[in-house]
Amino acid sequence: MDQAVILAPIFITNVVYALDNDRRVKTKRSVLWIWNLIHLAMGFFLHRMIHTKPKHYHLVLAMSLINLFVNSIWTTVAMGEKANRRMGIYLTILLLANVFIMNALIVNDTIGRLLMVPYFTWLVYALHQQMG
Repeated sequence: MDQAVILAPIFITNVVYALDNDRRVKTKRSVLWIWNLIHLAMGFFLHRMIHTKPKHYHLVLAMSLINLFVNSIWTTVAMGEKANRRMGIYLTILLLANVFIMNALIVNDTIGRLLMVPYFTWLVYALHQQMG
């Protein structure tokens, strides 16, 4: 069970990417590795939240699942043939706000907060790329 929680974000992202019908989204292998490493960190974050059960456990878990869902559709919405740049920016801001709120809720868990740093950094980079 523990390994399934850790690997779930990677599995979900790769399945969505494989099922994406828009073949114009060309992603370099290095970016896919970065995504997988970031999602591995998200998996460890979920694992940590399940085992430490912080004060707002259910809210943090629900927000993490919403984040995974929005993150899995982001590529199709923001980078596809019919990409909607404005919607991609809105989704990225939503993801950033979600990560910020989750980190605010787990004040006493430094390791959990550090596990979200790579994902937060990637979202800031994605937002910069879309706006620029």
